[in-house]
Amino acid sequence: MLNSLLGRGALSAAMFSAALCLAQSASVQAPAAAPQTWSDWQGNFRTVMDACVTANGTDCLIKAFNDRPRPPIDNPQHSVSGDLLYDLQTAQAMLAVPNAVNALWSGYGIDNVAYLGTGYSVPLTTTGAPESYWLAVQHEYFLPNLCAQAVDVTLCPTADPDVWTWQLTVPQVTALLGKPVAALLKGPPTQGDRKTLALRMLPSPKARADGLPQAFIRFGLLDPSWYKGTFGRPDARRVFFSDYAQLRTRTLRTALADTGSSSLITGAKPGQIFFVWLYVPGADTKAEIASWHALFAALQNKPAVTPPPSKPAGP
Repeated sequence: MLNSLLGRGALSAAMFSAALCLAQSASVQAPAAAPQTWSDWQGNFRTVMDACVTANGTDCLIKAFNDRPRPPIDNPQHSVSGDLLYDLQTAQAMLAVPNAVNALWSGYGIDNVAYLGTGYSVPLTTTGAPESYWLAVQHEYFLPNLCAQAVDVTLCPTADPDVWTWQLTVPQVTALLGKPVAALLKGPPTQGDRKTLALRMLPSPKARADGLPQAFIRFGLLDPSWYKGTFGRPDARRVFFSDYAQLRTRTLRTALADTGSSSLITGAKPGQIFFVWLYVPGADTKAEIASWHALFAALQNKPAVTPPPSKPAGP
């Protein structure tokens, strides 16, 4: 699930198997590590992960992932399908370990039904069920769990200057479901200078040098007493954001479905607050494409590969 702070999904077996089969069927030289080799890596990962959790250790997912190198990849030219298969094999091994599933959810918002790991959100049907993976068109990104507002100053002493926040009541956001996403931002933000935002949002004659979007958006729903000022739960390392340019003209209802966040409305309760966070960085950005590759790089404290230049925003 992309933006929901409360809803919890899981990467469905059918969806994961379909992606794995897609990579395996490609006419490339796929990773040739023997199944037993992956079994050994998974067994060691499980042992380290479980021992760390039992001992109430910290950074257990990082420790378990880095305790032993992954099986070598037999894909010297790094073909696209070969790299995809390698990352999917790694993910499959990790997702078979319950403590790792819990850590992926609590630290990165990743669960095992609605995360593809290819930089695209899994859309939802009108009933809230995940759509097929090939219908995913909305770009999604990882951001650090920045301070949007100085609510709990022990956690967030100051708000990040690249973040703007809007807060709406459930009745207010319900009335806006048929309006474009851009309509949510017409009112004054709860946090952030409106004039600075207007300057940041001016159309740029050229794409960013890093290939990333100009602006990113995230939706959330929280009980006011739970909100500490961060995008996600205070213990989260990464949170999901979407490409604002793709969503700005879609209705809020469609945007929530396309980003896998429909439960923010269907599960809303009286007194909860609907949050809209807009991240509009300057020259430097903290965003990266939400992929298994980026996750594994983060676990190894390495920068992810720079993405290619952005294409025009699609549907």
